[in-house]
Amino acid sequence: MDRESEIAARKQEIAKKWQDVEITRYDPATYSTRQEIPHDYHLPQPSLRINSSHDGLNIKVSFREAMESVPYFDGYNIPLARFTRACRRAREIIPPTAERNLTKLLVNKLGNRAYYAVEDEPCETVSDLIDLLTGAFGSPKTLDQYRGELSTIFLKPGEHVLDYISRVKDLRTAILDTERREKRASDPHFINEIDSLTTRSFCDGLPFEYRIQMGPETRRRHTDAFAAAKAIAKRRELDKQREADRQRDTRYRADRDRDNRFPAEMGRPLAHSTPHRRESPPYVNNSRYQANAPQQYKSFAYTPERRFNSPQRRTPPHNNDSSIERHRTPNTNSFGNKEYCKYCKIPGHRIEDCRKRQHNNNLREQGNANGPSRRQDVAPADEPKHTRPVNTIETKTEENNHAQE
Repeated sequence: MDRESEIAARKQEIAKKWQDVEITRYDPATYSTRQEIPHDYHLPQPSLRINSSHDGLNIKVSFREAMESVPYFDGYNIPLARFTRACRRAREIIPPTAERNLTKLLVNKLGNRAYYAVEDEPCETVSDLIDLLTGAFGSPKTLDQYRGELSTIFLKPGEHVLDYISRVKDLRTAILDTERREKRASDPHFINEIDSLTTRSFCDGLPFEYRIQMGPETRRRHTDAFAAAKAIAKRRELDKQREADRQRDTRYRADRDRDNRFPAEMGRPLAHSTPHRRESPPYVNNSRYQANAPQQYKSFAYTPERRFNSPQRRTPPHNNDSSIERHRTPNTNSFGNKEYCKYCKIPGHRIEDCRKRQHNNNLREQGNANGPSRRQDVAPADEPKHTRPVNTIETKTEENNHAQE
């Protein structure tokens, strides 16, 4: 008996030293001996900070496991909200009695300017560490500004619901931290007010498809609203996936679409509702037909309307191809020695028989033309062209020059 009692005492002493140096312990209340519980009785949620005297049911959690969930922070590598959220998760793992040791270990996760901000500063709790980092790297917004952002927050187009929930949580935490730093205490009434504002703002910022599916029981607490929004988003993703699978599934297609011999045709609009561009003659873009093509399609100087109030200037196209320049000049031999009108550029008649020229001349004689009345025919057939006289140059041979000498 003495031997067994001595061994038991030594075990208790070693366990106590191990707990003080490295290991913290906590006991959920639900790990106690089970008793007969009525079916209509709801089990309480397990609390991670309730100590128990049953040594056989203790759960050991080391500081190493708590520190593995906290990332390295130098002030700029990750957002400050991500680091502070990880610190709060680590604080929830350990009991309140070991918070001071956890805070000292969290300081070792800092580097560069983040460590300079908390070095030689009184930092006994995780909240003190968060306040020091927020003062150095946080936003300089006031409490009213945070509340204004929370009241006008909404789900952005293309944003995932989880990202939207994260932004709402960050604003709620920033409001509570700012109030705690200002008053050095947490007011339960203020916390309830902020929770109500968070729930209302979160629900109002959701699209109509989400709000119509959220009942009044999910709008009482912000955690219930978060859970309902997650469930709705997951259901919408499943619906989209089913719709995509249904479109890819051949069982929902017609027999003609399932047959590989017939390619899937895209839906074309109706013929009467779609304007069609008039197809150009085949010799417009083919050089083989340009030699035998009609002149109205081949000549770039052809214009259907003629204006007489300004001199006619034909602007050639910006093309340096010599073949186009050759085809621009009318060639009567290419039309089988047919008559060709130099006025309207149409073969089959001469300029004296051109009806277009006669019509324009009649309009000019009656005074209905756009140009001045004193101007005569544009291209008269009988009027000779006035040209400058040629100066004759007389040349003497060298023999006459020698004879005169």
